[in-house]
Amino acid sequence: MGEFSHAGDKLFPAERADQGDIIHIVTVLYNSAPVLDRFVASLVAQTNTRWRLIAIDNASRDGCADRLAALGDPRIVVLRNPTNTGFARATNRGLRLALDEGGEFIVLMNNDVEFAPDFLGDLLAARMKLDAQAITPRIAYLRSPDKAWYAGGHFDSSWIFKSVHEESDPPDSPDVRAVEFASGCCLGLTRAVLERVGLLDERFFVYWEDTDYCLRLQAAGIPIHYLRRLTLLHDSSALAGGHNSPTFISLFYRGYMQILMKYFGPVYTLRAMLRLLVKHKGHRDSRGALAGPRMLGAMMRGLALSLLQRRDRLRLHEQVAG
Repeated sequence: MGEFSHAGDKLFPAERADQGDIIHIVTVLYNSAPVLDRFVASLVAQTNTRWRLIAIDNASRDGCADRLAALGDPRIVVLRNPTNTGFARATNRGLRLALDEGGEFIVLMNNDVEFAPDFLGDLLAARMKLDAQAITPRIAYLRSPDKAWYAGGHFDSSWIFKSVHEESDPPDSPDVRAVEFASGCCLGLTRAVLERVGLLDERFFVYWEDTDYCLRLQAAGIPIHYLRRLTLLHDSSALAGGHNSPTFISLFYRGYMQILMKYFGPVYTLRAMLRLLVKHKGHRDSRGALAGPRMLGAMMRGLALSLLQRRDRLRLHEQVAG
């Protein structure tokens, strides 16, 4: 089996993407102006496949949606939400349009990324050759391309449940392998998968929606194909304040409680909450404030939101049954 890289022989040299095949790319804009130029430059440089970009703007304040629309590229459509509806809901709006347009292969992609001119064609060729229903590349740091941000992923319940980005490929790992978890930074899905598994769970405002979707893929018996030789570059520094920012802490831990509640129930979730608070005791956020109170508030909101949603589902079920 040949190499799957941009520098030499391809892993699937015999089956290139047909020019009639269009890859639909769905991306969510939220004050994305600082990264947008690199993303668009990567797209317009693609040489071996046709693409369609569906960008959903979540009420950005930096003009990024206007800049993208002003390009006048017929391959780009910009959908605007009057308010920030959250990542999952905005993504679903784009997915629905892609499906309505007849899209057969749809890629969820962050816009803080860069990729080589043959990236999309190689991704589509691999999908076709493998008959893959879900597929993801290796993702490296933009400023350290030799270092992996994502090199496959799995679920870990040894302490409390979490999805794990593997940061290196196992020695002698194959060019293609099945993984449990793929980041929503770049995840290709077929129409058949979306019709079978459904769209993203909009109860997750941001973060954990990709973990949830991968768990649903796993439950449906659909493997995720990870391509070790195909690389996407991710600008992880684009997250303002990083993982210690108050905003990240609030949104991340709220979503974490929601996913634990969805799959493991309240007892497990409460135990996980206590463990996290003990583990992060004394931890400070990017502003120097103790992170514990903010974490606790976020987790309580996530717990309360999950309980309310569970109550509403039970009421709906009772109404339907009645």
